[in-house]
Amino acid sequence: MSDQFQSRVPSVKYTVERISEETIHSESFIDGKYFVHINPSKRFIVVRKHDYGSAICINKRIRLDGLGAYSGFSGKCQLMAEYSARYDGLLIYL
Repeated sequence: MSDQFQSRVPSVKYTVERISEETIHSESFIDGKYFVHINPSKRFIVVRKHDYGSAICINKRIRLDGLGAYSGFSGKCQLMAEYSARYDGLLIYL
């Protein structure tokens, strides 16, 4: 698929909720291991299912140790999220 075509395909949006300082929840998460990367600008997180990932999803919740240090927490909130073909995972904006 060309980059030109991909830019015209509407992105799929997902509902992700930050439920505590270091925990995110989404009905789209499947229990198991995930690869998680917080980008250097601390503006978004990439989350993708991966057999050797270090983040564990249980009951559709993923605990991200240190998330509170990257992004302050003042209570439960919805986060914008969409699938990214570039990263082959969910892009969650902080």
